[in-house]
Amino acid sequence: MNLLHILSTALIYVGIASAALKNYTIQDDDPAVTYSQIPLVTCPPTTCSPTMANLFNGTATVTDGPITVSFTGSAVYVYLGASGPCFFTIDGVTAGTFPGSTLDELNQDERLVYSNTSLTDEEHRLAIYPGALVSLVAFDYVVYT
Repeated sequence: MNLLHILSTALIYVGIASAALKNYTIQDDDPAVTYSQIPLVTCPPTTCSPTMANLFNGTATVTDGPITVSFTGSAVYVYLGASGPCFFTIDGVTAGTFPGSTLDELNQDERLVYSNTSLTDEEHRLAIYPGALVSLVAFDYVVYT
């Protein structure tokens, strides 16, 4: 093999490695998150109940109204707690449901309640809707790829 062929092959592999998928996190207080109603509670670290301490960075935003998150990617993972049912739409199409959290689930460190890994790699709008009049959503964060 000649040196030029070896170098060009190495550059191709470096290009492929640099194009690898990467995860990004959108925290509850990120500008990409829109709350349709004024949140009931915004919990900064260590100021809410002990349950909130288990959330990502110890923060969450509690609301009883819809939440929207815009992102560009091919996968999304939603972390939250909910006192009742909630459902998810992506780009206006119903994409999933979550029946609500039990007390044991609220005390777990990770609360992945919805994921979708089959999206087209483009801009999307995720919406989270409380499914009942008494449902509260403690929105923690979203990860997208």
